[in-house]
This record gives sequence, C-alpha cells and structure tokens, in this order.
Amino acid sequence: MMRSLRKTGRRKSARRKSGQGIWGQRKKVSTPKPLRSQKGLLRKRGVVRTRIERAFVASGAFLLLFFLASQTLAPTLPDLLWNGAALASVVVRGNRQVQADEIARWTELAAGTPLASLDTAALEAKLATHPRVAKATVLRLFPSKLLIGVQERIGVISVISPTQEVYVVDANGVVLDRATPLEMSTLPRVISDQPIALQDANPTLAEGIALLAAAREQNLPDIAELSFSAAEGLSFRFRDSASKILVGHGAVRTKLAQMAKLAAVNLPETANATLIDLRFQDRAVLRAETPPSETQTAAGP
Repeated sequence: MMRSLRKTGRRKSARRKSGQGIWGQRKKVSTPKPLRSQKGLLRKRGVVRTRIERAFVASGAFLLLFFLASQTLAPTLPDLLWNGAALASVVVRGNRQVQADEIARWTELAAGTPLASLDTAALEAKLATHPRVAKATVLRLFPSKLLIGVQERIGVISVISPTQEVYVVDANGVVLDRATPLEMSTLPRVISDQPIALQDANPTLAEGIALLAAAREQNLPDIAELSFSAAEGLSFRFRDSASKILVGHGAVRTKLAQMAKLAAVNLPETANATLIDLRFQDRAVLRAETPPSETQTAAGP
C-alpha cells in the first residue's frame, strides 16, 4: 500500500512538472506579457529599422539623380571645376636622366597660370620635343598642381665627334643630346670622323648598335670602344684586349659569327694579333706589328 502511494505521488509530481493536471489533462500555460519598457524598446527598434530603410532608399535615389545630372552637365563640369584655380606647383614622374626642374621649365608655365586655360594636349606635344623625352602625359590636379609623366629616350652608346664633343645615342641611331658624365663612363664609346647632327638618325651609328647586339648574341667579350672612318668603316676593341678588329661596312652579324668561331679555336696567332680583319667573307686576316710579309696569316674557321 505504501509503495502504491509513493508511485502515485511520483506520477502527480511528474505531471505537474510537465504541465499536466492531476487527472492527466494539460494545463494552459500562460506566457508572461511584455513589460512596458520592453514594448517601448521593440517600438524603438522598429522605428530605427524603418528610418535606416528609408535612408538607403533616399541615398539610392540621390545617387541616381547625381548620375543623371552629371551626364547632362558633363560638358560644362570642367569649366566649373577649374574656374578660379591657379597653378602653384609642377610634379614630374618617370624621369631619370632629365631633372624635374628642366622638365618644368620646358613647359614655359609661370606660377599663377589659370588651370582652366591650360591645353594639356598642346603641353604633351611640347614636352615631346625635348631631346630626352619620348612621350609625356599631362594631368591637372585640383586645386593647384600639374602632374607630368615622362617616358625618356634611353641612350645605348656615346659618340665622340671630330670636335671631341660627346653625345648620347638611342637604339635607333638618333643622336639625342650631350652625354652626361655617367653615360660617358658606362656606355660603349663610338669614335667617329664624321660630323654629328642632333636629333637625326645616323645610319653608321645604327650599324654600330647592331654590331653590339650581334656581339652579345655570339657571347663575345664586352666591347669597350667602336670606331668609324669613311675609309675603313667600323672597327672595335674588346674590353680586355689590345687587338683592333676591323669589320668594315655591312654584314655585321655574319662577320661577328665568324669572329666567334675564330675565338672558339683559340689560335696563338689570334691572341698575338694587333689587327683582325673580318672584311673578307670566307676568312679572317690576322696581322701583327712586324712586317706583313713575315707575319700575315689567313685563318679560315
């Protein structure tokens, strides 16, 4: 009897915990109503969410109207933007050989020049006439700067004229300008007995540049000096050699290939020669300082 009462008590307590009545019927559990403070917080959150949504819609509409207005007023916007803006400084980018001050002076613009009146295309064309500038881009920076980007013409050789003036030459054989001290000490030299004209493509100098390229292709030693004379044509010397190598006119690549074969054979006559004449198609003529009748040798690779 006591056991049955205990079991019944346990069942009743279990039913109460599960929300059922004593007789097995489920009680209605009422959820507590939110307090006034909670209602106010929920209402405020809803108001904030609504305001954010309205702000997004308004900003989207504003951007759309701004885009349409900018497309309509695009032709007049530059004038409105630069009206009253004056030049205060010039910024140069991309220059290595030419000083920024020189580029700025080349524009011939004075401080205080109205930026609205600047013709950037005309300025780019003017800067391209500089002997060291291949291409230039000009951009106005609000409110008072001018940005100039330059692409320089790169010198590959220096040439010594008959008047002993040293000029720098680009890869196309165009004489650019007087060589800087750095260019004179680092670039291969060409000694010419012909007058030098600035900004003109010189076929002889272009041939000398082709000779340097052919020497690199054949893995020959570095060339320290090239010479040109109307009588003999092109000749050169390797950096660590006293031998004069005579190339003459034309067929530069073929002659340098012949020189590479001769260097690969490594004849004693080649090391002792003061002159290696490559002007012949099928052989190289080696000469020493002693009379030619005794030491002249023809070597055919």
